[in-house]
Amino acid sequence: MIERFYQPVRNTEDGKKGHIYFDGQNIDHIKLKSLRESIGYVPQEPTLVIGTIKENLLFGNKDASDLELKQALEKANA
Repeated sequence: MIERFYQPVRNTEDGKKGHIYFDGQNIDHIKLKSLRESIGYVPQEPTLVIGTIKENLLFGNKDASDLELKQALEKANA
């Protein structure tokens, strides 16, 4: 719900309204792109390596240089 893939139910049968607040701010008032870039998402289905190794490494830092990627691989003993 925090990443806004779904919207909360607004007017339920019991008259209650659904809202989600992130750091005290209604997430409806946060730009979607900014919100999603600020949050990590781990899906529940186990998916192993979709795309190249480089593409997967760039999930951790989309602006990483080739040198930084190489250093990350060396630290992981990969």
